[in-house]
Amino acid sequence: MKCLKKYILSLAAIILCSCSNQTISSVSTSSFNSDSASAEQSNKYVKGKRIFDLEYDIDGYPEETMKLDEFPELIFKRKGGTLVITGRDTIVDSKGIGARGMYLADVNGDGYTDLAYYQDRTNGSSNISYLVRIYDYHNDKFLFNDDNNKRSILDLDDEGVLLIEELSKFTGGGFQELERAGRFLMGEEISFEWFNFDSKLKGMFIDLPNRKDGEYVAYLNQKTYAKLYLFGIGSDSLEKALPIDSINVKANNEYYSFEVSHGLIASQFNITFNFVKEGTVELEATIGNLTAKEIVQILSAN
Repeated sequence: MKCLKKYILSLAAIILCSCSNQTISSVSTSSFNSDSASAEQSNKYVKGKRIFDLEYDIDGYPEETMKLDEFPELIFKRKGGTLVITGRDTIVDSKGIGARGMYLADVNGDGYTDLAYYQDRTNGSSNISYLVRIYDYHNDKFLFNDDNNKRSILDLDDEGVLLIEELSKFTGGGFQELERAGRFLMGEEISFEWFNFDSKLKGMFIDLPNRKDGEYVAYLNQKTYAKLYLFGIGSDSLEKALPIDSINVKANNEYYSFEVSHGLIASQFNITFNFVKEGTVELEATIGNLTAKEIVQILSAN
């Protein structure tokens, strides 16, 4: 399962912070959100910057230790798949559970940057639920501690609006599906405007059935049933699945032919490869501006 997790989201852009200790300006990211904030309305929502997000980009934090100008006393250190925040007793978790994603936003509109992040709710290996927190560094207190929502995660929509998203579906592949999101509304008190969506694609990865010596392998002139897993769509109903023609699988007639079909649920597609030449080749599939890649070694069937 860890190998699946590794590839879940190598796809989202990481936005490094270069802002001052004032309100954050809008940052643009991409999504398939069918109900995102319009440009005319976005001034009523809290804007933010994504600093890193290990759920949406597994390689998005290149440093072992990070310091931010906005929070000079705080140190962010990698611990496994998370960042542990140290430097103030207020935000130190007694169990040592680190942040999995971190965003900067002036949530309460006081002109100072707040630290928004989410973390595993339990100190175990299963991350089926998250705890969302927003910390007011200037006043050394939490503005928001989402201890009542069993499954939630922070995110930015395609106009840099800070969201809290509810995760509602968990599958054996270790990825989640999204049910609804709440846009943070500007104001002194934390409040949301909840909305639902049918298709909001965050990332995807390709999974192949066979491994040898830790690498994916396939065999000549045998059908290989790869799966393209989508991360973060709003429904598992095939009626709301993305159309087949929205998936662009990179052709390589020298090495393989392929066919794409729907899987059993909306967040999964099947790609049937027939490999015709030995060697190593990179498989690639894209939807919009999101790309999933995987290396496969093609061996003789004998």
